[in-house]
This record gives sequence, structure tokens and C-alpha cells, in this order.
Amino acid sequence: MEVVNSQLRGKRSRRGITFVEVAIVASIVLALGIVLMFIAAGWAQSSILNLTQETDANIQALRSALIIEEINYTYGQIIVRNIADYNVSLTVMKIALFKENGTLIGSIPQNGFTSLANLTKGQAAQLNAPTCSTCNRGERLKYRIWYIPTELLEKGLFKSTYMLYVESSFINPIGPHTQPACPLPNKWTLIDMVDPVTWISGQDGGVIASFYGRGKVWIKAPLASDNETINFRVTVEEIGSGRSGSGSDDVEVPSENQYAIYGTYNGLKVPFKITLSSPDTNVIPHTWVFGGKKSNWGRVHAHVSGIVIFWRDEDQKVENVMLEMGADEWGTYRVTLKLKDCNDAILYQRTKLVEFKPGSNTLNVFFRVSPALDFDQIYIVETEVR
Repeated sequence: MEVVNSQLRGKRSRRGITFVEVAIVASIVLALGIVLMFIAAGWAQSSILNLTQETDANIQALRSALIIEEINYTYGQIIVRNIADYNVSLTVMKIALFKENGTLIGSIPQNGFTSLANLTKGQAAQLNAPTCSTCNRGERLKYRIWYIPTELLEKGLFKSTYMLYVESSFINPIGPHTQPACPLPNKWTLIDMVDPVTWISGQDGGVIASFYGRGKVWIKAPLASDNETINFRVTVEEIGSGRSGSGSDDVEVPSENQYAIYGTYNGLKVPFKITLSSPDTNVIPHTWVFGGKKSNWGRVHAHVSGIVIFWRDEDQKVENVMLEMGADEWGTYRVTLKLKDCNDAILYQRTKLVEFKPGSNTLNVFFRVSPALDFDQIYIVETEVR
């Protein structure tokens, strides 16, 4: 009997868990749960606080607005104004001067950022600004001013994501003036568009179309030394064959209107050279070459059908040139643009790969001219298609 009782007691001791042990385990689980709950609550509170702070900062930045009201470059001063619609104070942190190509000339302060002025809503301030002692007169420059909502700065929220800036470009009114290679004559007219009407594709692709037995060339003369009516003469000469044709008409200059000059150049095929002249004025540019790629049997696969020069109103600097192109055959072509002065010196040259995809036989190809060129220094415009 004692053996049996001993076995029974042994079995009970292996199977049973006392109430004390249960209480200890439950206490540990409860304590861990409470700790995790406080950790989670603290994290959530911190996240909500950070999110609220971030949102408030972004709202402050969106409500901010600063303008450069006046530039007195001769004395190295600018006037800025807080034009925010809301009651937001702004702090100016840096003023920098750049060249047109993005090169930094100088800044205040030279390194980093610092508080230069605090502006309440509607308030203006006159500030010192960097200048350039080596820049030429007539050169295009740019001021950039960084600023930040004052409240964010006071809270220590000085981050790049909250930093704003405003820019203003201007023409340098002082400094040495570079003598141009091609001084303007007393009487001149500038041309920014020449567009011979050609067939786009087919057997006559690249051929100047016939309008009642005459070809047509569109021109535009937006700038001139005098307001007058002049006689324009257009001469078109095929490159390589010697075939040519010409036409003339009276045109009012300067004018934003496009004028059609009709002549005996119908049937001429690219590549050809168009020469503009007048007994009344000097035409600039006077030579325009329209390139084209031909097959071995003379059919034109792709060609330049029009040229447009884009220039800035404030300083007559050329920034872009657009080539209108037509193609009879899909594929990739190498298109080259050259701009030359009166001495045949190359001012700009660039080649682009142009792809005509199936279903497309016309394209406008843009060439960015950087640095920008003086419009009156471009005497020859040449294109080539290979």
C-alpha cells in the first residue's frame, strides 16, 4: 500500500501547478503588457506630435511669399518685400549672385546662412547685395534670395525642406563693354524665321512646292533700325547642282507678321541655300542653309523645312533655334546646326540624333543655345542632315 501511495504522490507532483506559480506568471504577463502599453502610447504621442509639427511647418512655408521689388545694381542694393497673404513673418537668410549659366559669383554671407532681415507682413527692407567686378556690361545676371518663416527659425526648425527662395534676372548695366566682332551697320533688319514651303514626303519630298508656277518662302522681320517698307529679295540655290531661282516683294519692318515671298524657286530640292538681301537695308542673318539627306538615286529621306530663331525681348539674346523637319523614311538621322558671324566664324555648333518613328513624318527639333548669343552677331544659319 505504501508503494502505491508513493507512486500516486509522485504522479500528482509531476502534473500539478500551484496557485502561487499561476499568480506569478499572470503578474509577469500583466506587467509586460502594461510596460508595452505605455511604450506604445508614448510612441504614438511622439509620432502625433512630430506629424503635427511637420504639418504646421509646411503650412507656414506654403503661406510665405517674398519678392524682389527693386534692384539697384550700381550701388549693390536690393529691396525685398514680404507679400504673404497671411500674418507670416519672414527671415532673409542669404543673397547670392549668379551668372546666366548658373556659376556662383558671390553671396552674402559667403558661407552658410544667417539672419539678414526680419520682415512682417507687407514690410520691405533694403539690403546689401553682391556684385561682379569682372562681368561685362550687358551680361545677364541673376539674384537668388533664400528665406524662411521666422516662427520656424525661432523653434529651431531650420531645415532645407522649409527653406524657400526667390529669383530675379537682370541685365548688367555697368562694367566694360565688349566690342562685337560684327558691329551693326547704320541700317539693318533682323530675320528670325525663314520657311520655304516644301513637300514633306513622297517622290517630291524636300522639293519647294509650286503655287501657280511659283515657289513660296515665308519670312519674318521683327527688329529693324527704322520703321519703313523695304524691298526684300530671296534667292534659292541648290547645293551641288547650281540650279537657282529668286523672287522679291515689299515688306514692312519691323513687324511680327509673316510675309510670303514668291519666286522662281519652285521645283528646287534640298539641300539648298537661301540668301536674303535688300537694296534698302542690311539683312541679318543673310544666309540660311536647309539640309537634307538623299538616297543614292536622289530621293530625299529627311530634310529641314523651316528654321525659327527664339530670342529674348529684353536683350535680344538668342536662346533657342527650332528646326521644322519632314521625313519620307522612318529611322534615326544626325542633324547639325551651325551659327556663324559675319567673318564666317562658328559661334555655335551642335549635332543631335533625331528619330522618326512609324506613323510620324514631321518633327520640331529644338537646339538650346548656351551661352545665349547676340542676335545681331548671327549672319549665317546652317543645317545638315545625315
